Amino acid sequence: MVVRSRSRVRQRAKGPVDPVLGQRVRALRVARGMSQADLAADDFTKGFISLVETGRTRMSVRATQIVANRLGVPMSALLEEGWSPDRVEDALSASLQLLDGLEEYLKRTRPQVERALSDYRSWRDGMRRIPPPPRT
Repeated sequence: MVVRSRSRVRQRAKGPVDPVLGQRVRALRVARGMSQADLAADDFTKGFISLVETGRTRMSVRATQIVANRLGVPMSALLEEGWSPDRVEDALSASLQLLDGLEEYLKRTRPQVERALSDYRSWRDGMRRIPPPPRT
């Protein structure tokens, strides 16, 4: 009978958990009227979100990106100092204005885009009717 000894994995200390990240997540979640379960969705547990918000665990970069997307903010809003719920709301408002402007532009240019697509399709169909050159 072979007895294996257990080896220990030595990990470097990860450093303290930053409670500010969790505070930002909670403030944004509450401002949007979301529950912890809403924010967790299928990717996380409600308990994980609670641990993050209370500063008892840290999030990976991927988890931070998912949470930021669900909250409708850039990841930097969760990670960088200087972001407050008011600043986030201002950034969201500016983004919505840009999207509204883009929508108006797309509505105005739709006829030209449709004409260009029609011209392209006509050209493409004409090219398909040209027989290939004979092989020599």
